[in-house]
This record gives sequence, structure tokens and C-alpha cells, in this order.
Amino acid sequence: MGGNQYWMLSKIGEIRRDESCLDYAGNDVILYPCHGSKGNQYWNYDHKTKQLRHGSSRKCLTINSTKDKLLMEECDLMLPRQMWQFENYNATLATEDSHMRH
Repeated sequence: MGGNQYWMLSKIGEIRRDESCLDYAGNDVILYPCHGSKGNQYWNYDHKTKQLRHGSSRKCLTINSTKDKLLMEECDLMLPRQMWQFENYNATLATEDSHMRH
């Protein structure tokens, strides 16, 4: 992944870049064509804890210590590698697309 990248959290819970979405089916976090059906591509952002929780696994999106790979781990409020910041995120309007960086 390396460096900051531009991603959007869509109003239906996808983390996307163009037509590709982050997808997790129990192994690696991968890029997969967005399908709009939620499932493996559904993410819930908690603006208070700054964590991204995967809809079906309930695990949190985590970046590894060298910041070159995304992982899924049990959510831990004390783990900064699970904290994500969105620009233009408004929790009261959560229907607007937001932009993510770590």
C-alpha cells in the first residue's frame, strides 16, 4: 500500500477507489470489483473510536507495523494501527462519501 492513498467510504459502507472495493472473505483483505451487495464489502466506521469494523466478521481493519499490508484483527481500542481518519466525514450526515487516510 505504501504512503497515503485516496479511498472513499461510500454511503452504503464500501471502502472504494474507482470501481474497486476492499473485500474480506476470511483470508486476506483484497481489492475486488464493487458489487453494491454489501456482504464481504461492507464496513462500518465508528467516528468516535476511528475504527473500521467489517460487517460480517466484526473484525477491524488494521495496517501492519511496516504499513505495507492491510490485515483483519480483533478490534482493540488501544491499537493505533486500527485507527483511521476520514477527511470530509460528518457523522450526522453519514450519507455523504468520505475520504480516508491513515
